[in-house]
Amino acid sequence: MQLYEFQQEMINRILFEAEAGHKRILVVMPTGSGKTITFAHILHQLSGHRRCLVLVHRRELVWQTVDKLKRFGTSCGVILQDEPHDITENIQVASIQTLFSRAVRRGKMPMPEADIVILDELHHLPSSKTWQKILSFYLDTPILGVTATPITKQGRGLAGYFDAMIIGPSVKELTDKNFLVPAKYFVPSIPDLKGIKIIAGDYSEKELAERVDKQPLIGDICMNWLKICPTRKTLVFATGVKHSMHIVERFVELGIKAAHVDGYTPDKERDKIVKDFSDGDIQVLSNCAVFGEGVDIPAASALVFARPTRSLLLYLQVCGRVLRPYPEKKDCIILDHSGCVYEHGLIDEERVWTLEHGSKTGNGTGIRRPKKTKTITCKNCHRIYAGRIECPECGWKPEIKGR
Repeated sequence: MQLYEFQQEMINRILFEAEAGHKRILVVMPTGSGKTITFAHILHQLSGHRRCLVLVHRRELVWQTVDKLKRFGTSCGVILQDEPHDITENIQVASIQTLFSRAVRRGKMPMPEADIVILDELHHLPSSKTWQKILSFYLDTPILGVTATPITKQGRGLAGYFDAMIIGPSVKELTDKNFLVPAKYFVPSIPDLKGIKIIAGDYSEKELAERVDKQPLIGDICMNWLKICPTRKTLVFATGVKHSMHIVERFVELGIKAAHVDGYTPDKERDKIVKDFSDGDIQVLSNCAVFGEGVDIPAASALVFARPTRSLLLYLQVCGRVLRPYPEKKDCIILDHSGCVYEHGLIDEERVWTLEHGSKTGNGTGIRRPKKTKTITCKNCHRIYAGRIECPECGWKPEIKGR
């Protein structure tokens, strides 16, 4: 496989930091930029003379990594529930949950020996005791962490876990070069979130579900979808399982082929639903906490954000699901029924990631916004836009008032 120029540049910078003596390196690359291909190339180069362990938290990511390694002609062992395990391979790709169960909880296998450990979607590390326990076996082993969002759920930096950070191209840079598709934003309505408790930096899931899982709000989601993007394959991100099911029920009542997936959906059934969605047999695919990250569904060209969140990490990860290019896909639509665009800004807005650690305020934050993009909300079609007065969707112009 041939790497893109920016991917090869990231590898060169990783090698530079490693030669400089850094043992825990954090790599930041946007969703859709080829993070898996980039570290798979590194594994391919190391496979003949180094033992490598790749840790991922989703079954889909295990097979994505195995697939990318095969494209480089590199074999590996797989540590995953109900799958055979070849311990002789130098490269081991492991599900965090399976490895923890076998090696830590039940003691059925030793922890794999490794000269380097790669963490995919490493932003889970600060909030996961499972991740931290596994890494405690590799305190003296070089660690390479990869993510699109190098912050905790509360927005703090990761200096407590890494000693160097390499930042790749931004979403805007990749969009300008056609590696990602541009996004169009519409905010038809925002739920009333006053009084909802904040737990661990985000809205209480129980109270949030009770507030948004109401038929008038669900009906509003479906009717606005029919007005704005009725022909697009659409992912819906709901607040809870029941909320997601109710959204699907309403779409089906309107004659739209829709399906629901959650964490309890059997793997084979989920795989079939995703395939049917990609093939066009299902047009709307709603989920709760399943497709927020680590899943490639490039056929999706619209996103309904029905899950309010104060977490920038969650917002960026979810929006990244619809940025990947696909045949005849010129852009994507984000239909925001949560107020997240107002809360967190546009996806390609300039953000400066830092390793600074501590409180979320002041210099302790893991992110800085040098200049917040000024946006206009069209009162006619509800599109959010910037950089011009006239709405690019319907031509509406805001009334310009004197000082």
